[in-house]
Amino acid sequence: RRNNPVVASLSRLRKSDIVGRGIIPQPSTGDDDTDSRILEAWNKFSEMPEVTCMLDMREMQQQMIDSLLYYGDCGLIIGKEQVQFIDGSRIGNPSGQNTTDEESSFQNGVEVNDMGKPVSYVVGNRVAGTLRDTRLIPARDFIPFLKRNQYRGIPELAPIVNTLQDCDEYDRVEMIAAKISASLAVAVKRENSYEFELQNRLDASDQDDLGNLEEFQPGRFHYLEPGEDVSVISANGRPNVDGIQWVSYLLRKVGSAVGIPLEFLLMDIGGSSFSASQGVVLQYQQTVESYQSDLIKVMSRLYRRWLSQQIATSKIDIGDARDPFAVRWQRPAFRWINRAAQVKADMEYFRAGAMSLDDITAPFGYTAEDVMIRKAQNLSQ
Repeated sequence: RRNNPVVASLSRLRKSDIVGRGIIPQPSTGDDDTDSRILEAWNKFSEMPEVTCMLDMREMQQQMIDSLLYYGDCGLIIGKEQVQFIDGSRIGNPSGQNTTDEESSFQNGVEVNDMGKPVSYVVGNRVAGTLRDTRLIPARDFIPFLKRNQYRGIPELAPIVNTLQDCDEYDRVEMIAAKISASLAVAVKRENSYEFELQNRLDASDQDDLGNLEEFQPGRFHYLEPGEDVSVISANGRPNVDGIQWVSYLLRKVGSAVGIPLEFLLMDIGGSSFSASQGVVLQYQQTVESYQSDLIKVMSRLYRRWLSQQIATSKIDIGDARDPFAVRWQRPAFRWINRAAQVKADMEYFRAGAMSLDDITAPFGYTAEDVMIRKAQNLSQ
């Protein structure tokens, strides 16, 4: 992510499209006053939900999505007041335990019972590549987030790391060829190769002082020694004019592995027809909604655990609520392709009951109530 622009683009798109302004709960307990109290308490909790006090709820959701790329999974340790975010690199077998041992009950940092059910998770601190100070976290206090692959997740960058390195190496070679092609590089050949080898082994500072190697400058004549010849070093038709197509093919492989089209990676979605662009967006939208659904499952577990603690400590009065744990999650809507057509479609969906006002206002980061209150204020003014 630090050194590769494609990986940085993957991370940015994941966080901006899947999380956006954040996945927000909408309590549906059946009592409006209870809904308001729960939502107010949740908003306060979302300001600093993590023990380090460095992440708000939206940023924590982004970190969870990011972890799937680099670590394959992550988790949340449930505390009394806050949660602790744990990336996948901090989960591993305790010292002396091997996953391949027949008698070991640990599977890559997950302790399982005879039925294969997770009992606890081994969490430690990663220091210089070594997991230290490990401790067992009961499964009831740990919420894992991963694309299910037995007990742990696989980093989504794992199958495409070699392809990304190929792109970097190819780009580096083509850049060298382009620099050579744009410059005049000259080699002096001598008949006596032995003296040339000795001369070549001198330090760079001594070659100009003791030898006859020097830089070519415009408008100057240079005389060669007897037995010397000059050869111009060229790139021989480089850089390759077909290189862009080859790199694009490699990046399509990268995008297909993580569900992000090439057009989004390179910010070049306008290079094709409108129908083709619309198809690309809709295809990408399926990937985004899939990850949002997975994230909502984790957030639902966190929400239920948090609300149970609030009710148990009498911090929230559930009043006349029929089901205090009933909640609807508002996911950020996807980007528009045709704004005018999208507005008309939203109106038709709303009239048919397939969408709510909250679904329509989600892209703007507001609830329907916020929008209508503000509209009423504008009308009164």
